[in-house]
Amino acid sequence: MEPLLMTAAVLLALFLMGVYRSTGRPIRTAAKSMGLGAVGLLLVQAASVWTGLTLGINAFTVGCSLLLGLPGVVGMLLLRTLWR
Repeated sequence: MEPLLMTAAVLLALFLMGVYRSTGRPIRTAAKSMGLGAVGLLLVQAASVWTGLTLGINAFTVGCSLLLGLPGVVGMLLLRTLWR
């Protein structure tokens, strides 16, 4: 299962590189997306005291939040809520 997950992550990264390149400012766009994803993950952790909804800080959640940005964090929260 792990090789499949790694293959999917590499394909997603290549796709996102193409999307970032089409914006005209790829590094700025990628940095902004990654920064928003990291801040979103940290805010979820900070708000977990009041909401009770938490995402563990591990390689998978950090990778999703950096690769997918804020939509990745929201997606992980939705999955966490549905499968709770």
